Amino acid sequence: MRKKTVITSLLFSIFGLIFIAVAVFYTVYTLTAFDNGIKTEATILRIDKTYDAEGEPGHRVYVSYWVDGQRYEGYLNAYRMGMKEGQQIDIYYSAENPSQFVYGNFMYIFPVVFGLFGIATTACGIYIGAHFIKENKKYRRLKEHGTKVKAIVTDVTVKSNIKILGKNPVVICCADESGRTYRQKILATPDTFFRKGDRIDVYTDSCFPDDYVIDIDRYCATCAPLTEEERFQHLNDDASH
Repeated sequence: MRKKTVITSLLFSIFGLIFIAVAVFYTVYTLTAFDNGIKTEATILRIDKTYDAEGEPGHRVYVSYWVDGQRYEGYLNAYRMGMKEGQQIDIYYSAENPSQFVYGNFMYIFPVVFGLFGIATTACGIYIGAHFIKENKKYRRLKEHGTKVKAIVTDVTVKSNIKILGKNPVVICCADESGRTYRQKILATPDTFFRKGDRIDVYTDSCFPDDYVIDIDRYCATCAPLTEEERFQHLNDDASH
């Protein structure tokens, strides 16, 4: 469980940094094109509808323009709602190579979107990593110096409609023999959901009762995968919450 958390944190951070790098590269590219480019008008020839690997629709806009009596054609690096065939739009072409051009009105949208997504993803990865380090220190401290308590799983809430890198948010609640309850949030794969009535260890600080940690790793290492019937029951329980 802890190894998977580290991998999740690294993946979020790496993907976020990749998106940020793409945004920076595109910004530098477009700024260079604007600084060294020459503004002219282009005519939209046609707009083709496209689909990516996941079936999401998109558009490819083909344009033509003239430079020193020579006609050039190509497709834009963008699509904007309301575009139509025959419409005149502003582009910037390279003085050294007139066949290279960018669409001026789309200069900032792409890098801003990619940049914000990259920042959010990287921040999420850093948060997961920082939270893991904090919880890992707490887990080691309480396991070495805390009091081990035997508890019973009393409630499990699975957010089956939310997935983060193939995992679902899970809230597990358990109680010891005295009736004291413990609660913890984790991310878990569908085959490691918890069962009500299972025994689970909790480590507590005798001086600070609210300072505790549920031994998720040991439980996940010993519990059997859910059956189809149990998984179906979890889905029904989640829907009823």
